[in-house]
Amino acid sequence: MRKHIKKLLIGAGCLVISGNFYLILKDQSKIERAAFVDQYSAAKKEDIKEMLHKEGVVSPSDNYHYYYDEKMGSFKQFFVKKGEEVTIGTPLYEYISADIEADRVRMEAEITKIENQISAIEDHISELTRYRDTLMFEEEEKAEGRAIIHSVEQDIYDKELQAEMLGKTAEKYEQELEALQASEGKLTVVSEYEGIVSDVNIGLENPLITINSLTPTIRGSFNEEERIQAEAGMTAVLSSNLIKNPWKGTLQEADNLPAGRVSEKKKSSYPFTIQLDEEAPQELLQGSHVNIRLITKEVNGAIMVPKESVVRSKKKSFVWVITASGRLEQREMKAGMQSGNQVQAKKGIDAGEMIVSQSDSVQKEEGPSIITPLHPSKLELSAMKAIGKKQTARYLAKGILSR
Repeated sequence: MRKHIKKLLIGAGCLVISGNFYLILKDQSKIERAAFVDQYSAAKKEDIKEMLHKEGVVSPSDNYHYYYDEKMGSFKQFFVKKGEEVTIGTPLYEYISADIEADRVRMEAEITKIENQISAIEDHISELTRYRDTLMFEEEEKAEGRAIIHSVEQDIYDKELQAEMLGKTAEKYEQELEALQASEGKLTVVSEYEGIVSDVNIGLENPLITINSLTPTIRGSFNEEERIQAEAGMTAVLSSNLIKNPWKGTLQEADNLPAGRVSEKKKSSYPFTIQLDEEAPQELLQGSHVNIRLITKEVNGAIMVPKESVVRSKKKSFVWVITASGRLEQREMKAGMQSGNQVQAKKGIDAGEMIVSQSDSVQKEEGPSIITPLHPSKLELSAMKAIGKKQTARYLAKGILSR
């Protein structure tokens, strides 16, 4: 009789246990199943940048050409050769004037014309400066405002440079006029710029002499997709395998017109120029190649979560959040920029909230209860002794059966 009762009890126990396992494991079960969360981390604030990686070539910022016309008179001699460095006022070539009086009148007229042009440019610079000083922007407009201010300052810089170049041209004419009056028709053309002579045409074909500016600039080209992302005024971080430290520049110009002929068989390329914000390293040779990291977007204090934590569903994104009470919550968030293995949470997540690192570690129908792994190295012996054997056994059983 006792054996019969014992068998019935064992069978009933097995039936109850099997029934519980069935109810727990079957799909759409109403019995709560705890999620086993192995990895989780806090959402952190970080400064992030979105960069466009390109290559460029060091080139002179300007090329200056000098011409010769036989109507000016008879060519006499060159004073410079290719590769020679020149400064303002360096003699370039000499010719004998065909008509001294006509040259004198022409030079005086050119000097007067240039002085009028300089005066007009200075008035324009004053107007641009007043306009820049009146610009004010709200907090949300600061990014666009910086681009506008940079554009105005670039216009001021260009106008100042133009006025400076015209002043040097006027000085050149004045020097030639003095030389004309003192040399009985022998005229010497002098350099208006500092630079390196890159070409001397001994066949007297124009341009007769070409001078490259000593100021380097970085040139390259964007493809169609990259050109849409790039805007003048963006910061560029430049580096070279031959130079130890990186240096900074600014995207000065990005052409809207493609280089060369347009063809449906190949993608168009759009030239760009980067102006250096600091003095170029001495090792930076013209013609050398550099790496460019163009900062197209920048966010300070962005809230970042692991990329693998994000669940994407149609047009929405979610993450699993472990609340302060230790419960699991599926939270909608607005995803933003990506930086490495991290994604920006533009909305929905606060810094410091605990995020499940691997979204697929939470299975369907699991939660909101969670179980985390035991880390023996983090346990304190005194705390374990204080719990007691019965309580310890109860926690162990719960941990085993909950899964």
